[in-house]
Amino acid sequence: MADSPSASAAVAFDELVSPLLLPLRSEFERLSGLVSSRDEEIRTLQNELALYKNAYESTSARQVAAEKERDDAVRVAEAIKKELEDSQAVADGLLQAKGHRIVVLVDGDGAIFDDDLIVRGQDGGHNAAQRLRLSIASHLKETQGDAAYQVWVYVFFNKRGLAETFNNIGLIGSKEFDDFVLGFNKSSERFIMVDVGNTKEAADAKLRALLEDETRMPSTARVYFAGCHDNGYAHTLRSLITDGYRDKLVLLRGYSDMAKEIGMLGLPDFTIPHLFRASKIESIWRSPQPAHQNFFPPAAMPASGLPEFYGYNSGAGADNIPLPSSPAVFSGRPDLVEGGFATFPNVPQTPSSSNTPPIPSKALKLNPKKPFWTNDPPPCRAYILQKQCMFKKCKYSHDYVVSPEDEAKIREETKRMPCEHAVKGKQCPWGRRCIYGHACPDGSACVKHKNGKCKFRGADMHK
Repeated sequence: MADSPSASAAVAFDELVSPLLLPLRSEFERLSGLVSSRDEEIRTLQNELALYKNAYESTSARQVAAEKERDDAVRVAEAIKKELEDSQAVADGLLQAKGHRIVVLVDGDGAIFDDDLIVRGQDGGHNAAQRLRLSIASHLKETQGDAAYQVWVYVFFNKRGLAETFNNIGLIGSKEFDDFVLGFNKSSERFIMVDVGNTKEAADAKLRALLEDETRMPSTARVYFAGCHDNGYAHTLRSLITDGYRDKLVLLRGYSDMAKEIGMLGLPDFTIPHLFRASKIESIWRSPQPAHQNFFPPAAMPASGLPEFYGYNSGAGADNIPLPSSPAVFSGRPDLVEGGFATFPNVPQTPSSSNTPPIPSKALKLNPKKPFWTNDPPPCRAYILQKQCMFKKCKYSHDYVVSPEDEAKIREETKRMPCEHAVKGKQCPWGRRCIYGHACPDGSACVKHKNGKCKFRGADMHK
């Protein structure tokens, strides 16, 4: 049976269209695959976005929690700080009410620590601080009763000036004094020894300000003032007394003698034995005076005139100069016998023509490994070199047996210290018997003299 025209037409159409539809079908399938791939990527990205979103929300929650914890911690810290401030205020109020703060003010240029303490360096400084603290505590217990006192000590001084003075009188060198200050400061965090420099009255100005402020503070129970040797403090003390602070003030004696105006204030005074020098440092001899009839006791005056023991005689070669009217107060000590030499159990009362001192009651030997003046007890320089001492109660030992070699070394060392009379261009009362130097050992080659720093400052001391 033959094909119908419609069938033939369909076949022909199919043959004509099929080649055209095939590329379209392939393109459609390709695009459909791309859409499916895109949809898969979108689903993947959505899943990742959900994960990031969850992570972000979790992190934000933790951050919020951390910030809250921080804020809470800040609030707690502020609360604790306020509690501490309130507690401190209460403590300060109790302290002010009870007044347990004790202040010790020391004019270190006048109330000078005892020689025996200073020559011991750091050990002496520590011992001085301990002696001061224990004595103050004992005095407070006797006068104020038991309490938890807190003691503050301020010592102001001119270090350079004191060191030079000590060196000039042959006491110590600058290193020993530095060590003493270090030992004092290390003894307690509230014990303060301060060098205020060599400006005139620098220590006085600081002490007056502290005396005024500390006495008026409600927390201060008492002020011990070691400056009663100087009338310059009288005005400040009088002002405090007028304002009603008399009961807080106690004078801590340094020198045996009190300044007249301060003594008239009628304040209680307190002395700590062997802590401060009993008197001011002055020259070992006063300037020569024409009158000398009382320099030696009558029994000590030989018929020929002056005692030969000190190198004076009426024959040829005598040192024809007047003697001082009396020995000067070596640092103002009251134990000096006016009108003559003091006597010792081991020193003859009448000077002898012999230069050999008597055998001491107990023989001591110098330590050859350290400077002679640092021996314990320190030896008396004048007794070793002049064979006799002028103090009734000399602080230095007369019990050392010194070899000729040691004596020569001590004499040579002492000659490196200038005689104060020669420095001032005056005639020395001891003449050739003077143990101190009348000329610089370095002579015209002295470098310090060229720089203006040599202690031998006399006009003819470098020829």
